[in-house]
Amino acid sequence: DAAKNAVQTVKITADSNNIYMLITCSNDITLTAENSMNIFIGTGTPQTKGWEGYEYVVNRERTTNTASVMALDTDGNTSVVGNVKMNVSGNIMQVEIPKSLLKMQSDTFYFKVADSVENITDIMDYYVTGRSMPMGRFSYQYLG
Repeated sequence: DAAKNAVQTVKITADSNNIYMLITCSNDITLTAENSMNIFIGTGTPQTKGWEGYEYVVNRERTTNTASVMALDTDGNTSVVGNVKMNVSGNIMQVEIPKSLLKMQSDTFYFKVADSVENITDIMDYYVTGRSMPMGRFSYQYLG
């Protein structure tokens, strides 16, 4: 099945306290399942830690104006560490993530956005199902 939310762009900025993400999709965003518009984040430079290098996943659980931040273990299991501000309007999603919640030691982090991946704990599925930016095992890096 095609991804429900076809991610088109991801823009990042940060200040001394927060990371701000602006994600646009080709159509209005729908958040219907735990695999809807997930943001994976690893702190520092890419390395083996957490699940497939990612320490956190944002937006597996949500309310109208918040998204969960969950720590990831090596098997992809999660535990909630907090909630962040999130706003979805039409085809735009905005997220504000406090750096303190991610226990960031520097302003460098790496990330990916994924939607509608069928098997969320199999990194190879990020190549063949749903929509991921960037695809598969790849990440974008923010150097602060």
